Amino acid sequence: MRTLGLLASLLLLGSCGTAGGEDHIDAGPHPVNQEARCPVTGPVVGQLGTAVHLVAKGRCAGRLVARSATGSVIQSPPQPKALGLVATGSREATLKDGTRLLVLRGNVARRGGYTPWLVTADKGGISLLESHGESVLPFVATDGGGQPMTATCTADGFAVWTATAHVPAGVVLAWDVHRTSYQLVGGQARVTESKDVATSVADPTMRKRMPQLFEQGQELSDC
Repeated sequence: MRTLGLLASLLLLGSCGTAGGEDHIDAGPHPVNQEARCPVTGPVVGQLGTAVHLVAKGRCAGRLVARSATGSVIQSPPQPKALGLVATGSREATLKDGTRLLVLRGNVARRGGYTPWLVTADKGGISLLESHGESVLPFVATDGGGQPMTATCTADGFAVWTATAHVPAGVVLAWDVHRTSYQLVGGQARVTESKDVATSVADPTMRKRMPQLFEQGQELSDC
């Protein structure tokens, strides 16, 4: 119901805007080509039907690993660049279809901020949801001045909402709001819709009608 209310508010705004041993694993959503299993060690960052660990050291440092119900090891694929995942600040969410997700923080910046990652798992492996090699969720600045954003559940997946400052700028700061909807298919996030949902909404109005955009760390809290 909260998601429906959120969409209704945006439509209204848009209309009135002002200007162990190691062996191989089976290939999952990201093929690992008979890669050796990672040890199931490190702090637990959440539950995806089983405890998910963030490996702290060794050749698998920074990767996610878990033991499935059958006892086999599932893990995230090696990444082309360091994600800097941390165990602090992790949360769990369950989509409407029952799919479990973790919300993790990565690449924590010294000046204040981090990249949030959505993580899911199946019998083939652990997947970090991305688009064009980047997280589906934008960087969160905790020192102010960041891009307002949030994520909500939908009937068949989830949606990411982002706000950017309207151009040309007026006397009062105004926001344009964009929504990208995703569906999970085989451990990957596929875009089902991408559209502008509000234009030139004054900042005070936006904060009153859609506070979720300005509440950090609340992604998928409506699930």
